[in-house]
Amino acid sequence: MAGSRVHGSPSSSPYRKPSGKIKLVVSPHSDLPGDPMAAGSDVFPGGFPRSRRLLSHAGFQDVYRNGRRQFSPHLTVFHLQRTSSGKVSGKNLPGGLHSGLHLGPRVGLAVASALGGAVVRNRIRRRLRAAVRPNLHQLTAPVDVVIQAKKSVLVTEFPELVREIENAFKVIETQARKAAASSQVQAAGKTGEKAGGKLEGASCKGKKLQDPSLK
Repeated sequence: MAGSRVHGSPSSSPYRKPSGKIKLVVSPHSDLPGDPMAAGSDVFPGGFPRSRRLLSHAGFQDVYRNGRRQFSPHLTVFHLQRTSSGKVSGKNLPGGLHSGLHLGPRVGLAVASALGGAVVRNRIRRRLRAAVRPNLHQLTAPVDVVIQAKKSVLVTEFPELVREIENAFKVIETQARKAAASSQVQAAGKTGEKAGGKLEGASCKGKKLQDPSLK
């Protein structure tokens, strides 16, 4: 029959092609057991303010090039101590990137694109931030830290991830304090040498020096 439609044909289907772009909505919550990002979780002790984050590309590169590193099952942690004189580990850096403007520790998170797509990488970052929060108080020295994630961060038990970061921060803080103490001892020694030289020069001033062989 002319004008009739056959049931199931494209013209009679209830399906309508969506207009515009399709937006993928990703849940901010994790479905991993024990993860603080899981829905209903309240495991967010401490804080991770922006002032304590290492954000610049130059800062990351300085830590990679000049810093020390630690290895653990799920992370590689790089760290570099700053000083108020604009030096890091005895090296002058351009532009005052590590001057006294940043007196406390700064932590950066590195998640390589090889670990997965944007959704996967964002979830890894959220887990790392949540694991840093309860441990940030372990750091008091002026250090820059870069935590480089391995893919296992996505599936490891969250308490284990927290312990790894805790252990890394404790080692970094201990090394920073030892380095600071050593620098103070060296500075005190140089000051003492200068003071001793001045006193010796003052005691000889005004005295006539005689040749001991003439006595």
